[in-house]
Amino acid sequence: MVFDGMRATKDFNGYVVFLEEDHYLSPDFLYMTEKLIALKEEKCTDCDFINLGMYTAVKGVSSLTHRVSVGIWNAGKNNMGFGINRKTWEQIKSCKEHFCTYDDYNWDWSINSMGQSCLQRNLKVLVVKAPRIFHIGNCGVHHRKECNERKDAQKVEQLLQSRRNTLFPESLHLDMGLNPGPSRKKVKPYGGWGDIRDRNLCLSFVDNALRTTL
Repeated sequence: MVFDGMRATKDFNGYVVFLEEDHYLSPDFLYMTEKLIALKEEKCTDCDFINLGMYTAVKGVSSLTHRVSVGIWNAGKNNMGFGINRKTWEQIKSCKEHFCTYDDYNWDWSINSMGQSCLQRNLKVLVVKAPRIFHIGNCGVHHRKECNERKDAQKVEQLLQSRRNTLFPESLHLDMGLNPGPSRKKVKPYGGWGDIRDRNLCLSFVDNALRTTL
């Protein structure tokens, strides 16, 4: 919809960052996004994504706030606060049949499979080593029963306050070498996406966006 279905952005070739309602952003999020885009365009033109978040522990990363690395897209690590441009979107769109019919209700694992099967390559991501996006949504089906999102947000605020002198780095340092991450063996899909109605709805989003502009 952003790239093909809205008048304001249908000719936009820059980057769009995917955020969810339970993501907490650091004060230098936009600043780091622009820095990361510039670095990608200069040093990693074949990277498919930029990534500003992670789920791993973030304590003791003050010395890493200016460092970034290149890795292979991992659905379990790189699905929070990632950005793409139109070039990457066109590649995803070219694999719409695979993406929309892959029997996995998780869109991120569908992207994983799309890269391996349809594009026949591993997708690459340029990622910050100190996150600028934090997940505070610890309630719900996949998380602990006892949760308090306000407390989780306060923890992030305290962390950012303690790290305030390391935010807004003047320049970024790219650690050389590709971080392969976990094994990129093909994984069995989780299921939940076998209903033809779901698959057709997914395909219709792409097709209708091309015909309708809001």
